[in-house]
Formats: sequence, structure tokens, C-alpha cells
Amino acid sequence: MQFMTVNDAARLWALSPRRVIALLSAGRVAGAVKAGKVWRIPGDAARPYDGRARYAKLERRAKRIVVAGINTELGAAIAKTLRDNGLEVIGFSSVFDRYSDDTHLNLGNLDAMRGAINTVDEYIDGMVIAEDFAASGGGIGFDYDEFSREFREGVLPMNFLVRELVKKMNYESGIVIINPPDTNFVRNIAPHLSELYGVRINSITAAVSARHLADIADDAFLMVTRHKYMTGMDIKLDIDNLTLDARQRSDNMNSARYYATLHRVYTAAKPGDNIWIVSPMSNKVEWTDNAMERQFKQDNLDAAQRGVKMTRIFLFSGRASRKNQKNANIRDYVSNPHINVMWVDTDALRKDAPELLKAIGAGWGGINDEVLLVDLPSGAAGEAYGYVTMNAKDIADAKKHFNELKKFAQRL
Repeated sequence: MQFMTVNDAARLWALSPRRVIALLSAGRVAGAVKAGKVWRIPGDAARPYDGRARYAKLERRAKRIVVAGINTELGAAIAKTLRDNGLEVIGFSSVFDRYSDDTHLNLGNLDAMRGAINTVDEYIDGMVIAEDFAASGGGIGFDYDEFSREFREGVLPMNFLVRELVKKMNYESGIVIINPPDTNFVRNIAPHLSELYGVRINSITAAVSARHLADIADDAFLMVTRHKYMTGMDIKLDIDNLTLDARQRSDNMNSARYYATLHRVYTAAKPGDNIWIVSPMSNKVEWTDNAMERQFKQDNLDAAQRGVKMTRIFLFSGRASRKNQKNANIRDYVSNPHINVMWVDTDALRKDAPELLKAIGAGWGGINDEVLLVDLPSGAAGEAYGYVTMNAKDIADAKKHFNELKKFAQRL
């Protein structure tokens, strides 16, 4: 390898020898080593990025993220998460609303959109496009004949917004799109935007629901700040990808999907919510025998600590009552003053109310009168483990069985 001296580098990079030495001492020149008092600089070493330049100072100051669709519940949740983590938020909205610090975009007027975008006068570190904004329709006088039909008809405002704002992004900036489950922005749009503007595009696939706004916002924050060098990546939120059939039931999920769903539902429960759970205990299985079960127990305890009302009924044979009542995991529930813990003797229930025992099956948990998470008999790894139902009759029947079960229950 050919090496050059400090003076050689100074002439090549149009810098003073003193500045070159400062860069070398700061470790800013890759491959440079100091032998005694002499610096050996690789002959092909590039001039270091000058952090004193005006544009560099702007980039160093830039901790600003554009949230397009800040007027939506999702946009507001994302903005809050970004601000809570010390980032400045620039909001764009398609309608006038209660927010006073965001910029209104007239999606049907190209000049009005350009004027609003021009209010951003410094570099930005990234952009998050909320679902409602991305799906906004309406044409603006632009020629998109080279794009796919879906691109032309569905997201013209978003394309224009990206095209103009990418001019204000620094080299680390990236874009996150909230991708509804029934579309695929990454597949249909990201290649166009990335090829045209050289910008990184990633997405989060999630059906937006009020219960899980915070989850989506957290993932958007992580993606725009921690995964900004990735492109074409799509995070799928399991809880929000549930497809309900005509009966308002999901498909049968394997253990990983089911526990992910349980985790999101329980962590989203708010003070005053009511959780009611029936848990049959197997004499052959030590409860919380894996990481997912341990996390589920912790989610229960955390929810109760937040003020969620929780009643849990364990089912086991009276012959095993002494053993189960000493179970360390059950004792964790019993010792929590915020959880009402009871048990029912399955031997007595089998004798006096066999139909009720049959209706309970492998157990379930209800959240208010809104959602029921139904356990299925445990199978081999990867097999069906449970499903979710929002069917009003399913929930009402389960609540009825739960209240009947309490007549046989004893305090633990």
C-alpha cells in the first residue's frame, strides 16, 4: 500500500497541515497510523467529512421528524412518542383540526402543498407517514404515466410530499410508512420512491386500532431512529394482522402468534378495564414452563398493578389442591392484592356441572365485553394454540359461564 505524509494529504485535500493533524488525532482518517512522531496515511484515503461546514452543522442539529397525518389518532400517538424521546416533530395534516402546531396541506392543490412544504427550512432526520394520510386520494396535476395504476390512483399526495421533502433530508434520513394490512406500500410504492429519489423506505403493517396506537408508535420511533440504514423492511404487528371471519373470529394461531396477541392485549389494558380469566391446570405440565408463559404471567401482574380489575379462576382436582396451592407461580397471583384469585375443584364440577366443565374447555380470558381470547388444547409445537373472537354471543356465553363458575369457586 502507498502512504502519504501530512503535507501530501494537506495539498490533496486543500487543508492546512495543522487541520490534517487534528483530523488524524481525532481518528477521522481510516487506516492512518502513527509511527513515533510520523503519521502514515493511506494514499487512497478520502478527505474526511468536514463537520464545520454550514450544512454539516445543520445536520448535526437536525433531530426533527416529519409526521404526515398528525391530525389522525395514529399521527398524534406517533408525534407524542417522538417528542417524549427528545425529537422535534413537524406535523402535516390534510384537514384543519384541534392541532395548532402542524401545517395544513391542501391535497388537491399542488401550489398549496409546495408552499406548505417550503415552511420546512432546515434538514430533517426522517418522516413517518400515517395510514390515513398515505391513503388520501385526490389527483394533483402531475404526470405519473410511468407508475403503476395503484401508485397513480392512491397516493399522489404522499408521492409529492416525499419528492419535495427528500430534498431537505440529510444522508441518514429514512421514511416509515404505516401500511394497512389490505395493501402493500413497500411492494408497490417503495421501489418507485427509492429509485426516483434515493430515499430509504420501510413500513409497518398494522390495522390501526385505538387499543394499539402506542404499540405502532413505538415501532415507528424505533424504525425511523434505529433502523434508518435499512430499506425495504416491513414489520408486521401480529395483533393488528388478525383477520376476523364473518363470525368475528380469527383463525387458530400457533403458540408464538397467540402469545404475541396476549402480550399486546394485556399490555394495552387500561386502569378500570375488567379482565376475567379461567385457567384449567394440568397435573402433567408445570405452569410457566417457557419464556412465553413467564411473559404472560408478568403481563397479568403488571396490568393489575396499573389498576386493571382482574379476576382469575384456576381449575384443578381437589386431590391436587394442596400441591397447586403451593405452586410458586399461583402464589404470585395470590400474593398480589390487586387480583381476585379463586379455584374450583374439577372433580366436583365434573359431578355437579359437567356441561359447564365442557364449555370451559382449555380456558379463556375476556377483556371487558369486547374481546375473548380462547385457549385450545395444547398440541405439538407449531400447532393451533388459541384464537381471538369479538363475536358478541361468544363473549356473552363465556361471561355467563364465568359467572356460573364463580358459584363453585373458593378463595385461594
